[in-house]
Amino acid sequence: MSKIPYTVYFFNNCHNLDHVAYYGTRAFFDLGTSGRQENQARNLRPGQACVVVSQSSGNRVVFKWYSFEYETILPRDDGVLNRVFLGRFLTSEELPKSEAAGSARYSAFFNKNTVHFKTGSVFHKDIPLANRPVGTLESKKATHAPIDVEEQDLTDDEIDKALRANRLRIGIVPTDSQQGQVRQRRGQARIRKLTVENYGTRCAVCDVTDHALLIANHVVGWAEAPEHRGDLSNVICLCRIHDALFEAGYWSLGNRLGLLRKKSVASNAIRQVLDGMTSFRKPLEFPPALCFVKRHRERAGFEG
Repeated sequence: MSKIPYTVYFFNNCHNLDHVAYYGTRAFFDLGTSGRQENQARNLRPGQACVVVSQSSGNRVVFKWYSFEYETILPRDDGVLNRVFLGRFLTSEELPKSEAAGSARYSAFFNKNTVHFKTGSVFHKDIPLANRPVGTLESKKATHAPIDVEEQDLTDDEIDKALRANRLRIGIVPTDSQQGQVRQRRGQARIRKLTVENYGTRCAVCDVTDHALLIANHVVGWAEAPEHRGDLSNVICLCRIHDALFEAGYWSLGNRLGLLRKKSVASNAIRQVLDGMTSFRKPLEFPPALCFVKRHRERAGFEG
């Protein structure tokens, strides 16, 4: 069975782009929506093995293996829409370029008999299962499909696991049943719990730690982006005061998560609150993705 070829898709991250920082949890590569890239790596199935190569220090390269889950369209910081690939990280290995170029596992990235990368973003090659790294063989029963919270009786642990994997969807399936609404509220409650814990039970921009005053704020609003309601990189823990001012567009975040404040503020009370913000405290994991931060800046009038 190990001799059966297995197609692997290879993605060349030649600019060492941090896709998670741009697009959020589980993003591992992006392609354009027009031109040559529009038709590359189309119709990948859940569970498809994908490898992303990036430059490391010296003459070494890093290969990260992912199990593909789904593709979506998101803007980068320049506003251009891109095809974004999301999946579960499996393993990684770092090799000298010369060793990688001569290996059966990674030679698809390189021009023949050289250590130079091929020109292009996507390649694919059949690799026998025996030649793949340990940790990249998944069970055939594994599933990576989205989970609609209204359709299943999920335990808290199952909801949390789906949220961490960016698989939980809330409010996508229309429901007017009491059972569906109860399940939906449970999903919302778990988002809040994970978000508050992720920020150390403290507002991200002040010292409020009273649990009753902390909000799971969606950077891109609940109604504006239903498909990202369960994305933890689209949620920030804020106190009720800073949550209200964030929603009203009095402040936002830059690409490096620095604070941006509205310059013209008539209210002295609001000005005092804004001046009291010193910095954005990053979470333990799932930091705000730049694609969501940019959309908030645009809505709040800090761009355009």
